[in-house]
Amino acid sequence: MLSKIYGQQKKDIYLLIFNLLKDSNIFGILYGKKGIGKKYVVTSAINNLSSSFDKKIFIEATPLWKNEILSALGIEADAGISKEEFLIKFIDFLEDFDGRVFIVINNAQNLTEKELSELAHLLNIKEKLSVFVIGTPQLKEKLNPFKIGKIEGSINFILEVEPPEFEEFKKYFTDKYGSQIEEKALKILYKMTGGSIEEAENTILRVGKFPIEPKDLGYKPNFLKPVLVGIVVFAIIGVISYGIYYGFNYFNSPKEKEIVEKIKKLDKKLPEEGIITEGLPIKPKPKKNKKPVIKKINFDEKSIIQEINQQLDSLSFDIPEIKFYQPVYNYLVQVAAFRNFDNAKKFADRLKKEFPNISVIKTKKGLSLVVIKAEDKKKAIKIKDKLKKYKITAIVRRIGK
Repeated sequence: MLSKIYGQQKKDIYLLIFNLLKDSNIFGILYGKKGIGKKYVVTSAINNLSSSFDKKIFIEATPLWKNEILSALGIEADAGISKEEFLIKFIDFLEDFDGRVFIVINNAQNLTEKELSELAHLLNIKEKLSVFVIGTPQLKEKLNPFKIGKIEGSINFILEVEPPEFEEFKKYFTDKYGSQIEEKALKILYKMTGGSIEEAENTILRVGKFPIEPKDLGYKPNFLKPVLVGIVVFAIIGVISYGIYYGFNYFNSPKEKEIVEKIKKLDKKLPEEGIITEGLPIKPKPKKNKKPVIKKINFDEKSIIQEINQQLDSLSFDIPEIKFYQPVYNYLVQVAAFRNFDNAKKFADRLKKEFPNISVIKTKKGLSLVVIKAEDKKKAIKIKDKLKKYKITAIVRRIGK
């Protein structure tokens, strides 16, 4: 399955979603450039885990998303159903349903901030239900109204999906079209689309022929650029050469030679080191071969040692009890939240090697939060940034004083 996913980062995200879904139901948010395979990664993970008894719902984000979900489940409802009526009908279905329900909502950036907030509250059930909200980078700008901290961290992850690197982009089109697209044309396609496979496919359809060459994509070689570069390089070499020639001739001209000779003659007339001119006394020179006089001092070695020992015997040492420093943790970095404590513990154990201060705490509402302790805000922010390499968006909370 992984061989059909193009881009190492998307492969990592697939494995994360797959493993989380194996443990329990989740609520996740993914955003990134259009047409890079966000929905494909999520769909692949769901298809590889779901059974024939499960329900899979794929909808586009519209203000009528509640009606679309109920319709996909075979439940009739009036257009513009209230959130209370939706919740009653939806939960009644889940209670009578034996399988799992997977909902994927695409292009969520088209929803308003209020609609996104409502969606997050109504579908954060987790019992028999896994939800994936997908959108473009505009979705990230609308996430603030979620007030994630006040939902007790029940959103499992918010991940940015990046476009594939060029080599992965090239591999996709080579696997599909062979050598029908020149590599230079692929590089132009990659630059034009920002790595979006969907946009590149649409561009190929517009060209409407094979093989595809750079000129088919509107590429025109720029002959002026190398000419300008050559002129600039030639000018630099000319300036340097002139500087060297001028400098050599300047310092070797008869006039300059005469000035140099005058400076040498004046230099010979400078006073010797250590002599002060204009009638001041000459600096005295040290007398040679005169040995310093060392006065001998007689002392009683035994009496000195005895006196030192007496002073040492009179000293008392009061060594205070050594206490180990216990760091005070003033911040918690919230990594994830689970309904099941064992699942939270497993997740924490995976990160234990990288983050020794990681632990699991239970909230009053029965959630198990995976958190990392930090002594100060600076260390907490550092931990949060470190978690980004796992594509985890953590929350920093202040505790204590």
